[in-house]
Amino acid sequence: MEVLEKGRHKILLSGLTAQYTGADILRRIGKVSPVFRILSRKRGRVGILIPNSPGAALAILTTMAMGRVPVIIDASLRRERVEKMLAKMNLDFLIVSAAAYPELNSPCSTVRVNMSGGLVSLETKKLQWGSANLPREGTAVILYTSGSSGEPKGVQLSAEGIRYTVDTLIQYFELNEETISTCVLPLCHTMGLNTQFLPTFFAGGACAFHQSSLSLRKIYRRIVESKGTFVGLISELIYFCYDEKLRRDLAPATLVKHVQIAGGMIRQDHLWKARELFPNAVIHKGYGQTEAIRVSMISSEDLRLREDTAGKPLPGQTVEIRDPEGLVL
Repeated sequence: MEVLEKGRHKILLSGLTAQYTGADILRRIGKVSPVFRILSRKRGRVGILIPNSPGAALAILTTMAMGRVPVIIDASLRRERVEKMLAKMNLDFLIVSAAAYPELNSPCSTVRVNMSGGLVSLETKKLQWGSANLPREGTAVILYTSGSSGEPKGVQLSAEGIRYTVDTLIQYFELNEETISTCVLPLCHTMGLNTQFLPTFFAGGACAFHQSSLSLRKIYRRIVESKGTFVGLISELIYFCYDEKLRRDLAPATLVKHVQIAGGMIRQDHLWKARELFPNAVIHKGYGQTEAIRVSMISSEDLRLREDTAGKPLPGQTVEIRDPEGLVL
């Protein structure tokens, strides 16, 4: 709440569908708080099935502010797959984009919203709650994402782990109230949520969202148009950005100060193209898991960046390699 009070008159969340100041977010939280109290319990799971947008970010922040646990679901999945997943999630209720899933069959109460986060309809269902269905104590967020396995699974992230990551990355990426973070990775992805959105938000910076799943060939323009200073990309998106820059004869994104690249093998070609796109930026590559968030990083300020390394463990992180029996090698 301190970030919102401090940024009352500043646009903190923006996109093609809406923009919100700190005061706007506070008003929205107050307006929908009765819905949360009626449909969910303290520490109860609230599903969020909204494409990457200010509305998705607003739903996550509201859920956390109400003392509930957001379960962030990949909004690019087919309806049939989502319905199978919902049957296993033990959600108190679901916030869903009416445009993306107009006929979704949900086993729990459903709040349908538009892409700006406005309430469209409400469908309530009576559930038998039991304490055994609550997430474990200390859980702040659940990411329902496939990660590298291809099979979506709910990963419970602790409040302590997120606080550590946010504090560490604010310092590492030099984030502050002047930061403009262009968020093109979905918020169901740990890079999008924990390595970019939350650190920027808690540093008092602004987040500009782009739904890259629908327009991969507009990512670079969105970075330039939003005047982004902090960007996070998986390695293969570098190619889309580079192709777009050449095809449209666009200028380099000179305002970008930090670029983080992760989420797959990072080759020399990725680093070379990233330097062409972001000539003034410190380029970072790193390694992490959904469960462990961000484990290690290395930047272009280190001569070993171009070696096959994921860098050194971040402060406070311990890395071990174990055999199939669990013994340290």
